[in-house]
Amino acid sequence: MKLAGQYGISDRGLAKICKKLNIPVPPRGYWATVKSGIKLKRPKLPKIRKGAPETHTVYTDFQAARSSNNLKGLGNKAIETITLIQESPPLKIDSPPADPHPLTLTTQKNLERQQPKDYPLISPNKQGQLNIRVAPVNLARALAIMDPLLKWFEENGLRIKKDSEKISGIYALIFGEKIFFSIDEKTRRIDYIPTKIEKEEQKKYFWRTYSRYDYLSTGTLNLRIDVSSWASGFQKKWSDGKTKSIEDKLNAFLIGAIKIADRIGKERVEREEKQKRWEEECRLREEKRIQQRIEKERQQELENQAFLRERSEKIRAYIRAVEETTSDITDNKTMNKFIEWRNWATQCADQIDPIKNGLPFEE
Repeated sequence: MKLAGQYGISDRGLAKICKKLNIPVPPRGYWATVKSGIKLKRPKLPKIRKGAPETHTVYTDFQAARSSNNLKGLGNKAIETITLIQESPPLKIDSPPADPHPLTLTTQKNLERQQPKDYPLISPNKQGQLNIRVAPVNLARALAIMDPLLKWFEENGLRIKKDSEKISGIYALIFGEKIFFSIDEKTRRIDYIPTKIEKEEQKKYFWRTYSRYDYLSTGTLNLRIDVSSWASGFQKKWSDGKTKSIEDKLNAFLIGAIKIADRIGKERVEREEKQKRWEEECRLREEKRIQQRIEKERQQELENQAFLRERSEKIRAYIRAVEETTSDITDNKTMNKFIEWRNWATQCADQIDPIKNGLPFEE
């Protein structure tokens, strides 16, 4: 009997349940050996370990969602992790948390020392704390919500890390992406009513002003994924509602975090590929520009060489013309002057003649 298929869960999900309940599972090749006719001894069911769970409930109402298009386009790791969440019971909330996570304890110590001033909410004032912004009366509840989330991330190989540049810079590293998350409380704004003394002071001191509004704690909490504008179209906030509180939505939050991490990773790869294409286009444009400049310079040099060649040939033609007029000279002194001039003129022609300085294609 294929139990995984019967209960609508994956083979890996069933194996995890068996491991959790300390139930032996067949080793690799077991069923092939049985099929061949060989009888194998089945191990006895071991005794339940102290404190270990005795039962596991499979929440089959998740299976329709799993088979729908809500996993379409996700990577294999994301699908595998979301399937694991869907096949698991809702996260258990303990208030106060049993064996609290170290971050839960440090944040609790930090926030318990704070008191609201002009605003009803408190938030961490020290680096490396959970991003919690609630009224003091709701601090215990917020910590009780955060604690199982921290434990789930780490139990499933997703590290919790600190961003040193932020006060509340705690994030889960999911598939290599930083997923910041927080809890905040909704407040209600009301008009501020000055006291009798404040009204008298305002009459006496016209420059004295007071806040226009007061803000009240509502007890309504929001669990958020803080990823700015990335992964548009994905749910990033889970709030207390009329029928369900955010304690009932922690599995949905985890699924949302996995989906967003998968999308951010894809968007990052797309941006990197786009950047590479842009850089390659820039490189090709620059290469073309350089080639065009080199070609223009070569053409200009060619024209210069042709011009100089033409000048040198004109000088030589002039030398020949002068030489033709000296055939009747008999005076040695005059002839020597001509020869001296001809040598100088020939040298001038050779100096500007580019061919005399080497063939242009041999440079």
